[in-house]
Amino acid sequence: MINLTKDGLITKAIKAPETSSEAFDDSKDLLDEGENLNNLINYRISWITITYDKSLELIVGIQLTFRDLKKKELIPIIRRVGGNNYNYGEGERIRLKNGEYLCDLSYYLNEKGITQVYLETNKHSKYEIGKNIGEKIELLPKSKKKLNIILGTFGTMTNLGIFYIDTSDYIKKFLTGLSELRLKLENDKLYRKEAEEKYKDLSLIDKYIYRMVLLPKTPFANILKYILSEIK
Repeated sequence: MINLTKDGLITKAIKAPETSSEAFDDSKDLLDEGENLNNLINYRISWITITYDKSLELIVGIQLTFRDLKKKELIPIIRRVGGNNYNYGEGERIRLKNGEYLCDLSYYLNEKGITQVYLETNKHSKYEIGKNIGEKIELLPKSKKKLNIILGTFGTMTNLGIFYIDTSDYIKKFLTGLSELRLKLENDKLYRKEAEEKYKDLSLIDKYIYRMVLLPKTPFANILKYILSEIK
């Protein structure tokens, strides 16, 4: 199991769906009822839209669009808002590129709400929306920054939290899973026969994984090295 932590490829524009000022939890929007929280690892934040009201000096809306890594589909999540009396407009839209993910998220908070959101990715892209008024809220300890993949958010527009996973845990699980699958296919003829029969029904990403683990040792190892370099 991945140790998921809950803490404090279409490129066209997606129209924001309805808005909600209630408490939210991205995992409940992405996962089926009863589905293990660790399955959030199958999704990545692809677009981020943040709406800032200059007259109020407040972040008044946040919307995330996720990419289902298995189905290759985009999933826009309902826009999170701070209330019903703000001028939301279109907001500032940030697109994360392939292989890019959020590794840090912090914000400034005062008695009115969130005044600034700071985002950083593993590709060293940095975004600041709003003004740093009030108290800075660090959702990740300094020792953990840039070592995590942020998978989603929860809370409210005045008490925001994140789901994240340590990249070292992710890498270990990923490499262990691939190595175990490779050994299973090499040593269990019946399992390999069953896998070959089901191959046509696999998702595209699972087909790539299946074909990769069947490669000779050297190209298999080289692909793993490349994957590690991209994750880090």
